[in-house]
Amino acid sequence: MQIVEIAIKESKTPAELMARVAEGLAKDGVQIDKIIKQILGQGWVDEHNAYAMLGEGFDALKKFAPTIWNYYSKLTPDERKEKGFYCV
Repeated sequence: MQIVEIAIKESKTPAELMARVAEGLAKDGVQIDKIIKQILGQGWVDEHNAYAMLGEGFDALKKFAPTIWNYYSKLTPDERKEKGFYCV
């Protein structure tokens, strides 16, 4: 709960909040694949037609969730697809 409380106090946008919480969870030992599946799941993006939101989300991950972003960005498109992540 402390991760969320701190993220809420420090975040200025919803995307920043998402990234800060994701990074905090990763540092707390939650499997990165599970986190990414929740925030960048291909099915969710497709279902909600959320493509316009991805740019802001990616920028926030790069800045506030380097652990998550570094892992995600090193995956090939085929690996992302296999894991059910959004494929760029």
